[in-house]
Amino acid sequence: MEKLHPLAQIAAIAQSIRRFLETGLASKDLTFNRYNLLQRLMEDPVMLPSQLAERLAINRPTVTVILRNLEKKGWIERKTDPENRRNVHVRLTEAGKQKAESVRSWMIRVKGSFDPLIGLSENELKMLESLLARIQASVTDHLEALPERLQEECSD
Repeated sequence: MEKLHPLAQIAAIAQSIRRFLETGLASKDLTFNRYNLLQRLMEDPVMLPSQLAERLAINRPTVTVILRNLEKKGWIERKTDPENRRNVHVRLTEAGKQKAESVRSWMIRVKGSFDPLIGLSENELKMLESLLARIQASVTDHLEALPERLQEECSD
């Protein structure tokens, strides 16, 4: 079997875990992104779509589609901010809160039976967390510098 680059391994692991969770969430009439959005609204009861996009690390058009679907199911409501009509506040309905709580309980049970880190020692976990934090910092630094680099390349 061909050895993968470490970043490709990270991506493959994340994709496998997501696929595992998506399969179960589909039986609950949810996708991974819909589930995460409901959970975010449980933590922050009123949010703007742009805030949801940022916190969930997904693009704004995707959030709009998710919100439309959740609204059709009666799980969220969108209300225009009376003080700034350009802003739309998103919040869970009672049905949405019940859905979020029941699926969260289910998710805890499912994740409890599936922990890919179970075989790692405490030291190994700390090392993994440290290495992942360094990778994340590097990615963040490069992303922040990207607009400037692109501008320099365009001016050449």
